[in-house]
Amino acid sequence: MRRKKSAKRSTMQQNVNKKQPQATEKDFFDLPAKLAAQAGKEVAALKRNETNLLSSLKKATAQLKKADAQMKAAGKTKNSSSGKKQFLAAKKMMADLSKSITTLTKDLKAASYAVVSADQKQSKMLALSKMLAKFDKDWSKQSKMKTKTKPAAKKRKRKLALVQSKPSTQDQSNVENYSPEMENDSLNQVAESS
Repeated sequence: MRRKKSAKRSTMQQNVNKKQPQATEKDFFDLPAKLAAQAGKEVAALKRNETNLLSSLKKATAQLKKADAQMKAAGKTKNSSSGKKQFLAAKKMMADLSKSITTLTKDLKAASYAVVSADQKQSKMLALSKMLAKFDKDWSKQSKMKTKTKPAAKKRKRKLALVQSKPSTQDQSNVENYSPEMENDSLNQVAESS
């Protein structure tokens, strides 16, 4: 039974190791676009959060104005027991609303900062994706140009080799009139020229 499990594990490991380099390269080139899309979703969520905080802040400021008006009205009737209760309730409401407004303001600043940073992150990922696409395009152009120029160079070498391998008429006459003295003369000429 253990043999079967170990055999399964080894085949799974082999399948993982057989991953094509092209697929890895494609994943590498697609990763910035995926991260940019994810950052876009994050920006949208942060903007929704920011608008919710902004609307809550507006509601809180409107409630604060209303509580201030209630407190002023209760201040006029402060001499009666019900007027005192209304005044204290309005005062407590104003204190709570002012605390909530300060926390909402802090949260709104933090949310707006988060939106800006997430937007910059998205911009970076989009720029990286474009740069990688441009790099891949330029690299493929350059490699195509190199492959096109290499065969042309080989053809030239072949032509040069063919031209050099063909014996000229002088060489043929020299072959017919071969003598060791001629060989020494030609070697001396080659040594002198170099």
